[in-house]
Amino acid sequence: MACSVFSLSILVNAYSALDCASHSSMIASLSFASSSASSIAKIDNDQISGNISEAPASWTMEAGHILPEPGEEPPEWYLADNEK
Repeated sequence: MACSVFSLSILVNAYSALDCASHSSMIASLSFASSSASSIAKIDNDQISGNISEAPASWTMEAGHILPEPGEEPPEWYLADNEK
């Protein structure tokens, strides 16, 4: 009988400008994501790792765009939010 080994890693970027409450919220979100992934993938929680990486926002790319630092977002940054 073949044995299938599966693990899942969840990475969260925490921008260094965030305060402690935001970091606590990210930890809670990571825990929720881990539990949800465990349930969906039908794997044990101990097969899921999570990591919160703290780096400047400008080191991160999403959808092909380098993220601006918090508070330095240009007005057009929010246009997609208004279209929803």
